[in-house]
Amino acid sequence: MGGRSAASDHVDQPLPITNPASNPPFVSPSRFSGSTAKPFTSFATLASDAAAAGASVNTVDQNFKNAYVQSYNLNIQQEITPSTAIMVGYFGSKGTHLRQQINLNQPFYTNTTTGAQSRPFPTIAANSPLLPGAALGTSMTARVSNGNSNYNALWATATRRLARNLQFSANYTWSKSLDYASQTGSAVAENSLNVRQDYGLSDFDARHRFVFTSLYELPFKGNRFVDGWRISGVLSLQSGSPISLLNGVSSTTFTGVATNRPDQIGPVTIVNQIITSGSQSGLIQWLAPNSVCDPTKGACAAGTSYAIPAVLVTNGATTTTIFHFGNMRRNSVPGPNFKNLDMSLAKTTRITERLRLELRAEAFDLANHPNFGFVNSTRTAAAGSASFGVINSTRFPNGDSGSARQLQFAAKMIF
Repeated sequence: MGGRSAASDHVDQPLPITNPASNPPFVSPSRFSGSTAKPFTSFATLASDAAAAGASVNTVDQNFKNAYVQSYNLNIQQEITPSTAIMVGYFGSKGTHLRQQINLNQPFYTNTTTGAQSRPFPTIAANSPLLPGAALGTSMTARVSNGNSNYNALWATATRRLARNLQFSANYTWSKSLDYASQTGSAVAENSLNVRQDYGLSDFDARHRFVFTSLYELPFKGNRFVDGWRISGVLSLQSGSPISLLNGVSSTTFTGVATNRPDQIGPVTIVNQIITSGSQSGLIQWLAPNSVCDPTKGACAAGTSYAIPAVLVTNGATTTTIFHFGNMRRNSVPGPNFKNLDMSLAKTTRITERLRLELRAEAFDLANHPNFGFVNSTRTAAAGSASFGVINSTRFPNGDSGSARQLQFAAKMIF
């Protein structure tokens, strides 16, 4: 059996209203500069004291289209026993016209020797009726609808209805999800002149996922003290979500954003070891230390995995740092896996014909297995950084399922 569907989405906020609301003529930027000797501008010297005011521009693509998603699946089901069945199937989806943000005023080099740069729109036109000649910043954000996504998965399940005191469900998914941005309000594309560089694994991609749930009613019979016992559990195993590494040297003047991805010049090495000394002692070293080099400070050593995307160019007596966009793909580093086992033991006792007492003991993360997270600050590739690639937190905050072993007891009256 199988099926196919298509669904359209509406814009999740009034883009035509909210984004241009800060543009001229609705907002007229102005700035006045004082000094220690004359901190307050007087009307007599207002014109001479005024400093040039820039304009911050936001816009929406005039051909902006509503997003839509197509979903399709095909599966085969087979009954093994009167109480047990299996299913194997394929599921896929494709998103089209997904929202993205790009910078229409992204700087570019006009001379890679001197480092001279230009922007498509440095100022508002001199003959403009609104703020003629006003300077425009390095960022001119435009909402466009040229993103897309796709998801493909193989599903396999085995299900047993309650029979002979046993019930279970086993589910395995092998999948891959790709997109340009995994969140609606995500940051501006790294390279607005080539958004294809942002196409990669989704933030939530999990290549393998297995979940097993079970319920077993203990076969004790005789009286109300030994009858009504049952044990249940949920086992979850999942491969890690991907991580994007960031360049540790600010390249704002080149890209218009503070950071971009580095160059990958060697294989990604996963260490996954406990640090035993130094300021990071007790934390997890996920990525190999000392694997980042800065080409502006010398040649990269053998075994280096990442390089700052910059080179030094000498022009006479002047040395200039020239940046470029790193070749490392978005979300190309695997993160830590997730493993969790929850179990419960329950006893239901009939007190009267209409009144029952249920006692429960529940254990979350019974094995007390640490599921590590990945803090954003430690994914910044900076040469010589002691914290690069270090995990200093669990995947979930303390108190949440999967963070640490937790025991819970409950009593419930049923009538």
